[in-house]
Amino acid sequence: MEFWLQLPEHFKKSVVKKLDYKTRCRLRICSKLDKDLVDSCPVTIKHVNFEPRLGNQVYLSIEETGGPQTLLYENCKSLQDVLQDFMFIFKNPKSKVVKLSIAHFNFQRQPDAVNDFLFALFSEIESKYSSSFKLRIEKFSFHWGEMRETNFLELLKKFDSKVFKSIFLRKLPMKTPGMIDELVETEQWKRLEEVRMQDKSAIPLEKLQVNILNVVFHSLKANDVWRYIQNYKSYPVPHQSFFLIHTLQPLPLAEIMELFDVPVENEPLEENNNCIKHTQRFRLPWSKQNILVVKIEMRKIKGTICRKGMESEDFDVLEMNQLQEIV
Repeated sequence: MEFWLQLPEHFKKSVVKKLDYKTRCRLRICSKLDKDLVDSCPVTIKHVNFEPRLGNQVYLSIEETGGPQTLLYENCKSLQDVLQDFMFIFKNPKSKVVKLSIAHFNFQRQPDAVNDFLFALFSEIESKYSSSFKLRIEKFSFHWGEMRETNFLELLKKFDSKVFKSIFLRKLPMKTPGMIDELVETEQWKRLEEVRMQDKSAIPLEKLQVNILNVVFHSLKANDVWRYIQNYKSYPVPHQSFFLIHTLQPLPLAEIMELFDVPVENEPLEENNNCIKHTQRFRLPWSKQNILVVKIEMRKIKGTICRKGMESEDFDVLEMNQLQEIV
């Protein structure tokens, strides 16, 4: 221990930066100096998962990034203890969680468990942190459980809009038009790059202009579809960005093609696929190397930014991405 104390501060800091999260936590309780040292070094956590359980217990698991996928921590403890463990991650203002997920599989027996958890989280933040404090979370996933729309909106407002990029939902916990209007006007929503929702979307398609979109609607008008395609090809996005839009009712294919601003030409990427009714290629005003390829099925429209000459390979990425596990 004496040897450690005699080391230069910059050397000790370089050692701490190489430690995994669990080891940092152990070092932190050794002394006040070690606590301050650990807190001065930001950490990036790959995945934090919360699962409310019976008896006011919450399961918490933590995975760290930057190496093999190792479960660093998992425990089922009281709500307050779990929140303290979670908020400790953000002791350094530059620390970040890549993905936060909340899953409540027993929601029929405990319909308010997620809301109780969020109330406690909000109270913890408001009582111990300044009003400017934001959770540096890159992705948020919520697929099982019940969440009040006011809590969903409040939670997203707690995220740092400069870090928050992706949202994965089984269904949007919002139905009130006024609440949805407030949601899409937040900086957090406006800066999103990826939206995936499994259930029917209550958010208009025009408010889902992101790099990666996977969403379901009951039905869509031709004007809505064409306006989305126009907007998607008008601003620069990374190649292999894509949109995948499902509808429960058949799409108005003929009406959509009538709105195209280029000659209607069916140029399929594959042979003998009767599901694809039309494949259209669109030039991009911002790139000479890439094009937008759009495939239209009876109840699905898919588009991706492809490299010229690599259309089939790049479109395959869309097919793989839509199967991505999002829980």
